[in-house]
Amino acid sequence: RNAKEQTFPEKNKPLDAPKQKGVYIILSPKGKVLHVGSRPRAKEGLHQRLRNHMNGSSSFIRNFLKGDGNQLRGRYKKTLI
Repeated sequence: RNAKEQTFPEKNKPLDAPKQKGVYIILSPKGKVLHVGSRPRAKEGLHQRLRNHMNGSSSFIRNFLKGDGNQLRGRYKKTLI
């Protein structure tokens, strides 16, 4: 699969991510790598994991964005590998 950088969706816009297992990278608005994660099981795959980040349900968001996953929306980027 080709890695494609995308901005996290604005509020009330759908998340574009597959429901497959895989690896993802979260980048700052300036393109700095902030977090690399994986979803080894595919029940809801990368889509669910990234949605968890946007909802503040991850240690990365709790530690880096003080629990506010909405800060990802429209500013931060993701790359799916």
